[in-house]
Amino acid sequence: MSVHPVAMSEVRAMEPLKDTTILVTRPLEQAAQLKNMLEQFGAKVVVFPTIHIVPTTSWDDCDNAIAGIGSYDGIILTSVNAVTYFLNRARLVDEKRFSSFPEKAMYVVGEKTKRAAESFGLRGVVFKGTHDGRTLANALAQQDVYGKRFLFPKGNLAATDIQSTLREHGAMVDEVIVYETRPPSDVDISTTNEMFSRKEINLIVFFSPSSINNFLRLIPNESLRGVRIAAIGRTTSDAARKASLTVDIVASEPTTEALVSSIVKFYE
Repeated sequence: MSVHPVAMSEVRAMEPLKDTTILVTRPLEQAAQLKNMLEQFGAKVVVFPTIHIVPTTSWDDCDNAIAGIGSYDGIILTSVNAVTYFLNRARLVDEKRFSSFPEKAMYVVGEKTKRAAESFGLRGVVFKGTHDGRTLANALAQQDVYGKRFLFPKGNLAATDIQSTLREHGAMVDEVIVYETRPPSDVDISTTNEMFSRKEINLIVFFSPSSINNFLRLIPNESLRGVRIAAIGRTTSDAARKASLTVDIVASEPTTEALVSSIVKFYE
């Protein structure tokens, strides 16, 4: 079942999520699409950001990599955040050198990351079946990567699958931090706690291991009894289970559309 906003409006009358209150842990600026899609199916959506994305505190490593971009055989981008922060920085510090970026191979995770790269005039290669850093690394490792050098702009909490896998196959990987994931500073914890105590939350949606860890620092685990858990993908669902949470819904692929589809299927 593939869910798109137009198709969703056609089935609004069904409202399979009616009387379902869903707590979304995505940052406020990234939650609008998901909130709208869930509401079209009748859900009440509460946005409770558990992470805050900010630029890196030091651009030194990134700027050095940009200055030496000619030495890289490819650039690896695993998220829209990585694309946005890295390419904006590259264009800012050296627009002339940035103009040479289209000549570089760009390996990206997912169609949204690809579209983000395209918005900068770059073409991203998406390997079929890759949906996270681990699967991208395995796909890249099937190529002739021995002796090649890759640049990996990433967040401070990114997993190590890419660099470890490629290095095992003889490639060199330079990691540069371009954004940081931090706990939120302005969430309404008391109101959300009250909603849990009154059993008003039916489902929590998580998008990353850090969103889970930060959430459990704000809301006690015992408050979640009887509450369903949804995860955007395997990495997030694994982190939830490691935190002793029962995962009821995992998106078939790590996209907003697939996540909504999985939630609707569960409640139909």
